[in-house]
Amino acid sequence: PAPIVLGDGDANRYGRLLPYAVGRRVVALAPTGQRRFTWDAPARVVGLSTVGGQVAVAQEGGRVTLLEHHGWVVREESYGGEIDAVRLAFGAITVQRGRTIERRGEGRRTWRLPAGARLADATAEHAFYVARDGIHLLSFSTGRDRVIASGSRVAVDGPTIAVASARRVLLLPLG
Repeated sequence: PAPIVLGDGDANRYGRLLPYAVGRRVVALAPTGQRRFTWDAPARVVGLSTVGGQVAVAQEGGRVTLLEHHGWVVREESYGGEIDAVRLAFGAITVQRGRTIERRGEGRRTWRLPAGARLADATAEHAFYVARDGIHLLSFSTGRDRVIASGSRVAVDGPTIAVASARRVLLLPLG
């Protein structure tokens, strides 16, 4: 396992947060490097995601704990298996376990991914994952899955999708 788990940073009305974890200890940093909060998870941390002042903490054993910007627990979810990736989108938690993506927020839904696919990002409406044939956009409302670009990395920030392929970065509009 990685000795340090680094989460995606987020700028929001509660300030800027960058979470990381070593073992079970989660630390959220301000841009100055000052600690905003620390929290000890019940098990080793395997993934982190931050949006809107909240931090989703995925742990060994398939548990995700949602923390608010002061480090207080908002809710906990159990996924019944080891988590490969976690992404947070305004209260909705999206996880990958093996070839399955599961989204919990208002209700619970699952989708099957191709072999070797990797969840890269999620919004309130979509999951973005990388597979052999390129970058995929999966619609949570319709279940439609389509390739939107070729590349090996993808990240979404507001209305923009950033796709990396070798040394090239392509910016696409979301929508």
